[in-house]
Amino acid sequence: LPFKEAFSLYMVGHFFNNFLPGAFGGDLVKIYRLKKEQQRGFAGVAATLVDRLAGLFVLCALALLSSLYLRYVGGIRLENDLLLYTGLSCALFIVAIFVLFNEKVAKFLYGVVLKRINPLGVKDRLQTAHGYFHLYGRDRALYTKIILISLFTQSLRITVHYLTGRAVGFQVPFIYYVI
Repeated sequence: LPFKEAFSLYMVGHFFNNFLPGAFGGDLVKIYRLKKEQQRGFAGVAATLVDRLAGLFVLCALALLSSLYLRYVGGIRLENDLLLYTGLSCALFIVAIFVLFNEKVAKFLYGVVLKRINPLGVKDRLQTAHGYFHLYGRDRALYTKIILISLFTQSLRITVHYLTGRAVGFQVPFIYYVI
């Protein structure tokens, strides 16, 4: 999509996330509009999932880096194995990214593991949707842009929470909001 249309869809989705339950309502609206207006339902699902995955990965990476900073630079002992949990979460996202974007993994998954399993054509639909992820996997420059935009967006979200906390009188350092 051209940037103007993609940005418009993003803003419409963000608007609906404020009013529909679960913060996924906006995602559904974006996918619906892409399917209805441009017959690009699978592409909309893939783009939305890539956006969500990038955002969660960036938040997880920021939490891990902040935890490492507090532990090793700030000398603060972290409770409840925070480093372990954030490290495992980041590892999980790396595995998910590998599975979603690697064409060899997809060939093995659909050609070997799910070869004879296809109730109601679900495997075929998943394979088609998975093909859209490979478009992102092949275009490293695009995925780098997505990560950078996600880093900017998530930094703004963290800053909003920090400023809201300050506005109501919380004197908590910014780095804890990042975690």
